[in-house]
Amino acid sequence: MKKKIMCLVLALGVMMPSTSAFAENIYDNDNFSFVEILSISDDNGLETLSIDTAVEKALKNSTELKTVNLSLAVSEEQLENSTESVDYNTGANSIQNILNLIKNQTSLKNSEEEKKVKEQKIGLEMEQLFIEILNLQREIALTTDTLDLEEKNLKITKAKLEMGLVSEQEYNESSLFLVKSKESLESKKQNLNDLFKNLNILIGEDDTSKRYNLDIDVTYDTLELETTPEVYATARVSESVSINNAKRNLEVSKKSYLVEQASDNATNISIMQSENSVSTAEINIEDMIENMETQVINLYNTIKTSETSIENNKTELSNLKKNLEITKAQYEMGKVSEMELKRAYNNVASMENTIIKQIYEHNQNIKKFENIDLM
Repeated sequence: MKKKIMCLVLALGVMMPSTSAFAENIYDNDNFSFVEILSISDDNGLETLSIDTAVEKALKNSTELKTVNLSLAVSEEQLENSTESVDYNTGANSIQNILNLIKNQTSLKNSEEEKKVKEQKIGLEMEQLFIEILNLQREIALTTDTLDLEEKNLKITKAKLEMGLVSEQEYNESSLFLVKSKESLESKKQNLNDLFKNLNILIGEDDTSKRYNLDIDVTYDTLELETTPEVYATARVSESVSINNAKRNLEVSKKSYLVEQASDNATNISIMQSENSVSTAEINIEDMIENMETQVINLYNTIKTSETSIENNKTELSNLKKNLEITKAQYEMGKVSEMELKRAYNNVASMENTIIKQIYEHNQNIKKFENIDLM
């Protein structure tokens, strides 16, 4: 059955600072109701940056796209010059000029198609950067809260050590684990700084340390094909810009071969070289098609596997929530400690975080599955 989750995820402000401050409000959007523990807030005074705005700025700021536009301008001029020089009367020069015109037309068409793909890739890469930042922000928040739990646990372990209930080795292991956790947290924070720096560079922001609330819609739909993956792969590959560009180049090679055969200056070697170019191009296209179709089928399998994993994790999340309710009741009766209650909250939050990350990755794979040029 088709399921859909619309999630509007903003950069995290404060997430789970203490047990008593856990958020338990279910999102108004019932489609995202599996998230109950993660408190996602943008109430931190930061500017909100939407994915659409970020992509628009990245497209304007892209040095690679600017270079592509310059190349397109040159190609257009070359095409115009070759059009003016064509003389459709007979003669070797006239045939060569016609061939040059065909080459320039093909080059321009290929460049235009490649520019569109580059723009699409910039959009996908920006979305991936957004997701990477959001995932890392949640990881930092979860790790921060876990550290609080570990610090309390270390104090308890130390007290037990003084009473002779645990060994010094056990205490040292707990202490070392806490130190490594703190180091990991600092590393994540530095990675987050680097990601925001990359984001600011891509969108042309002078202040590379600037941070934002990131606004992105992610739609989760289970993948349903009306045909077999193999038939679907063939259809998608036939639409590929890379394949169609290669086919246009092949046609140019075939025409070059005909011109070479008709040329007065042609030699057996030059004709053989031209013929080999055609044969090589045909083989390369066949290999490209086969490899792309395999990629599409493999991606389909990856997507379906991830959907199974998401459903399994949602079942596990349901079990963790039931355990949390039991632990809350036990805590109110004084049967479990605050630490045990907080650990139960953390388990739910961690699983919710895992599912969100899976949905993000699933969304990215779907986009690649629907547009093979993004793979």
